[in-house]
Amino acid sequence: MSCRVDTIAFGPDEGSSMKIFKNLFNRKHEIDGAEKMATYLEEAIAEFEDGDYANAAHHFTLIVNAFPDHPLAFLMLGRTLIELNDLPNAVNALFKHLAIDPGSIEAMILLGLAEFESGQIEAAKERFEQALNLKHDSILAMENLTMTHFQEGRLELALQELETLHKDEPENCEILHFLVIVHGKLGNWDSAKEYVRQESVLKEAGKACDETEK
Repeated sequence: MSCRVDTIAFGPDEGSSMKIFKNLFNRKHEIDGAEKMATYLEEAIAEFEDGDYANAAHHFTLIVNAFPDHPLAFLMLGRTLIELNDLPNAVNALFKHLAIDPGSIEAMILLGLAEFESGQIEAAKERFEQALNLKHDSILAMENLTMTHFQEGRLELALQELETLHKDEPENCEILHFLVIVHGKLGNWDSAKEYVRQESVLKEAGKACDETEK
Protein backbone atom coordinates (compact mmCIF):
# COMPACT_ATOMS: atom_id res chain seq x y z
CA MET A 1 0.00 0.00 0.00
CA SER A 2 1.40 3.38 -0.94
CA CYS A 3 0.45 7.02 -0.64
CA ARG A 4 -1.60 8.76 -3.30
CA VAL A 5 0.28 10.75 -5.92
CA ASP A 6 -2.09 10.68 -8.85
CA THR A 7 -4.64 13.28 -7.81
CA ILE A 8 -2.40 15.98 -6.41
CA ALA A 9 -1.97 17.93 -9.63
CA PHE A 10 -5.49 17.54 -10.87
CA GLY A 11 -7.93 16.97 -8.01
CA PRO A 12 -10.24 19.76 -6.78
CA ASP A 13 -9.43 18.85 -3.15
CA GLU A 14 -6.14 20.75 -3.28
CA GLY A 15 -6.75 22.71 -6.49
CA SER A 16 -5.27 21.99 -9.89
CA SER A 17 -1.68 23.06 -10.35
CA MET A 18 -2.01 22.46 -14.06
CA LYS A 19 -5.03 24.77 -14.21
CA ILE A 20 -3.11 27.41 -12.30
CA PHE A 21 -0.24 27.07 -14.76
CA LYS A 22 -2.62 27.53 -17.67
CA ASN A 23 -4.12 30.61 -16.03
CA LEU A 24 -0.62 31.92 -15.56
CA PHE A 25 0.10 31.24 -19.21
CA ASN A 26 -2.99 33.23 -20.15
CA ARG A 27 -1.66 36.13 -18.03
CA LYS A 28 1.82 35.97 -19.51
CA HIS A 29 1.86 39.71 -20.22
CA GLU A 30 2.20 40.24 -16.46
CA ILE A 31 5.46 38.28 -16.21
CA ASP A 32 8.97 39.52 -16.96
CA GLY A 33 10.49 37.56 -19.84
CA ALA A 34 6.99 36.47 -20.73
CA GLU A 35 7.64 35.09 -24.20
CA LYS A 36 10.34 32.65 -23.10
CA MET A 37 8.41 31.77 -19.93
CA ALA A 38 5.20 31.11 -21.86
CA THR A 39 6.97 28.89 -24.38
CA TYR A 40 8.58 26.73 -21.70
CA LEU A 41 5.39 26.58 -19.64
CA GLU A 42 3.34 25.53 -22.64
CA GLU A 43 5.83 22.81 -23.56
CA ALA A 44 6.20 21.59 -19.99
CA ILE A 45 2.44 21.43 -19.44
CA ALA A 46 1.85 19.49 -22.65
CA GLU A 47 4.70 17.08 -21.89
CA PHE A 48 3.50 16.50 -18.33
CA GLU A 49 -0.04 15.80 -19.47
CA ASP A 50 1.30 13.40 -22.13
CA GLY A 51 3.38 11.54 -19.55
CA ASP A 52 6.66 12.76 -21.06
CA TYR A 53 8.08 13.49 -17.63
CA ALA A 54 11.75 13.66 -18.62
CA ASN A 55 11.20 16.51 -21.06
CA ALA A 56 8.69 18.18 -18.75
CA ALA A 57 11.29 18.14 -15.97
CA HIS A 58 13.81 19.66 -18.38
CA HIS A 59 11.51 22.55 -19.23
CA PHE A 60 10.41 23.16 -15.63
CA THR A 61 14.11 23.23 -14.71
CA LEU A 62 14.73 25.88 -17.37
CA ILE A 63 11.93 27.93 -15.84
CA VAL A 64 13.21 27.77 -12.26
CA ASN A 65 16.74 28.55 -13.40
CA ALA A 66 15.50 31.65 -15.24
CA PHE A 67 12.90 32.59 -12.61
CA PRO A 68 14.24 31.36 -9.23
CA ASP A 69 11.35 32.94 -7.30
CA HIS A 70 8.65 31.18 -9.34
CA PRO A 71 6.82 28.99 -6.78
CA LEU A 72 4.56 27.11 -9.20
CA ALA A 73 7.46 26.07 -11.38
CA PHE A 74 9.22 24.56 -8.36
CA LEU A 75 5.98 22.86 -7.32
CA MET A 76 5.47 21.24 -10.70
CA LEU A 77 9.16 20.37 -11.02
CA GLY A 78 8.85 18.48 -7.74
CA ARG A 79 5.65 16.79 -8.92
CA THR A 80 7.31 15.74 -12.18
CA LEU A 81 10.44 14.45 -10.46
CA ILE A 82 8.27 12.26 -8.22
CA GLU A 83 6.86 10.68 -11.37
CA LEU A 84 10.46 10.03 -12.48
CA ASN A 85 11.25 8.56 -9.03
CA ASP A 86 14.00 11.17 -8.65
CA LEU A 87 13.03 11.64 -5.03
CA PRO A 88 16.06 13.59 -3.68
CA ASN A 89 15.73 16.25 -6.36
CA ALA A 90 11.94 16.27 -5.95
CA VAL A 91 12.39 16.98 -2.25
CA ASN A 92 14.87 19.76 -3.04
CA ALA A 93 12.47 21.41 -5.50
CA LEU A 94 9.57 21.20 -3.07
CA PHE A 95 11.61 22.70 -0.22
CA LYS A 96 12.46 25.60 -2.54
CA HIS A 97 8.77 26.03 -3.30
CA LEU A 98 7.94 26.07 0.42
CA ALA A 99 10.66 28.66 1.04
CA ILE A 100 8.73 30.94 -1.32
CA ASP A 101 5.21 29.83 -0.31
CA PRO A 102 5.37 28.29 3.20
CA GLY A 103 1.60 27.80 3.36
CA SER A 104 1.35 25.64 0.25
CA ILE A 105 -0.74 22.58 1.09
CA GLU A 106 -0.01 20.98 -2.28
CA ALA A 107 3.74 21.21 -1.67
CA MET A 108 3.40 19.76 1.84
CA ILE A 109 1.49 16.77 0.51
CA LEU A 110 3.89 16.25 -2.39
CA LEU A 111 6.86 16.50 -0.04
CA GLY A 112 5.22 13.95 2.23
CA LEU A 113 4.69 11.65 -0.75
CA ALA A 114 8.36 11.90 -1.74
CA GLU A 115 9.46 11.25 1.84
CA PHE A 116 7.06 8.30 2.14
CA GLU A 117 8.43 6.73 -1.04
CA SER A 118 11.95 7.30 0.33
CA GLY A 119 11.06 5.33 3.47
CA GLN A 120 10.94 8.40 5.72
CA ILE A 121 7.58 7.52 7.22
CA GLU A 122 7.79 9.77 10.28
CA ALA A 123 8.77 12.80 8.20
CA ALA A 124 5.95 12.06 5.73
CA LYS A 125 3.46 11.81 8.57
CA GLU A 126 4.51 15.24 9.84
CA ARG A 127 3.98 16.75 6.38
CA PHE A 128 0.48 15.32 6.07
CA GLU A 129 -0.36 16.54 9.58
CA GLN A 130 0.90 20.03 8.66
CA ALA A 131 -1.34 20.01 5.60
CA LEU A 132 -4.34 18.98 7.72
CA ASN A 133 -3.60 21.73 10.22
CA LEU A 134 -3.91 24.23 7.38
CA LYS A 135 -6.87 22.54 5.66
CA HIS A 136 -8.82 20.37 8.05
CA ASP A 137 -11.10 18.94 5.36
CA SER A 138 -8.33 17.84 2.99
CA ILE A 139 -9.33 14.33 1.98
CA LEU A 140 -6.04 13.79 0.17
CA ALA A 141 -3.95 14.74 3.21
CA MET A 142 -6.07 12.47 5.41
CA GLU A 143 -5.80 9.56 2.98
CA ASN A 144 -2.03 9.80 2.94
CA LEU A 145 -1.78 10.23 6.70
CA THR A 146 -3.83 7.06 7.01
CA MET A 147 -1.35 5.25 4.78
CA THR A 148 1.52 6.25 7.10
CA HIS A 149 -0.42 4.80 10.04
CA PHE A 150 -0.97 1.62 8.05
CA GLN A 151 2.75 1.44 7.24
CA GLU A 152 3.58 1.86 10.93
CA GLY A 153 1.29 -1.06 11.77
CA ARG A 154 -1.24 1.14 13.56
CA LEU A 155 -4.09 -0.74 11.94
CA GLU A 156 -6.88 0.22 14.34
CA LEU A 157 -6.12 3.91 13.85
CA ALA A 158 -5.84 3.45 10.08
CA LEU A 159 -9.19 1.64 10.09
CA GLN A 160 -10.87 4.42 12.06
CA GLU A 161 -9.58 7.01 9.59
CA LEU A 162 -10.61 4.93 6.58
CA GLU A 163 -14.13 4.50 7.95
CA THR A 164 -14.37 8.29 8.31
CA LEU A 165 -13.12 8.77 4.74
CA HIS A 166 -15.61 6.18 3.50
CA LYS A 167 -18.51 8.11 5.06
CA ASP A 168 -17.37 11.24 3.20
CA GLU A 169 -16.75 9.37 -0.07
CA PRO A 170 -18.86 6.20 -0.17
CA GLU A 171 -18.17 5.67 -3.88
CA ASN A 172 -14.38 5.97 -3.66
CA CYS A 173 -13.21 2.53 -4.78
CA GLU A 174 -9.67 3.02 -3.52
CA ILE A 175 -10.86 3.69 0.03
CA LEU A 176 -13.03 0.58 -0.19
CA HIS A 177 -10.04 -1.42 -1.39
CA PHE A 178 -7.94 -0.26 1.56
CA LEU A 179 -10.80 -1.07 3.95
CA VAL A 180 -10.78 -4.64 2.61
CA ILE A 181 -7.04 -4.91 3.23
CA VAL A 182 -7.10 -3.49 6.76
CA HIS A 183 -10.13 -5.49 7.86
CA GLY A 184 -8.47 -8.60 6.41
CA LYS A 185 -5.25 -7.96 8.34
CA LEU A 186 -7.28 -7.50 11.51
CA GLY A 187 -9.21 -10.71 10.86
CA ASN A 188 -12.54 -8.92 10.42
CA TRP A 189 -13.61 -11.20 7.59
CA ASP A 190 -17.31 -10.31 7.53
CA SER A 191 -16.50 -6.61 7.24
CA ALA A 192 -13.87 -7.30 4.61
CA LYS A 193 -16.41 -9.30 2.56
CA GLU A 194 -18.95 -6.49 2.82
CA TYR A 195 -16.47 -3.96 1.44
CA VAL A 196 -15.50 -6.39 -1.32
CA ARG A 197 -19.20 -6.52 -2.22
CA GLN A 198 -19.48 -2.71 -2.27
CA GLU A 199 -16.33 -2.45 -4.37
CA SER A 200 -17.72 -4.99 -6.85
CA VAL A 201 -20.99 -3.07 -7.15
CA LEU A 202 -19.12 0.14 -7.98
CA LYS A 203 -16.89 -1.62 -10.50
CA GLU A 204 -19.94 -3.13 -12.21
CA ALA A 205 -21.33 0.42 -12.42
CA GLY A 206 -18.19 1.42 -14.32
CA LYS A 207 -16.38 3.12 -11.45
CA ALA A 208 -12.99 1.42 -11.56
CA CYS A 209 -10.71 2.07 -8.59
CA ASP A 210 -7.90 3.44 -10.67
CA GLU A 211 -10.25 6.07 -12.14
CA THR A 212 -11.45 7.42 -8.82
CA GLU A 213 -10.70 11.12 -8.46
CA LYS A 214 -11.11 13.66 -5.72
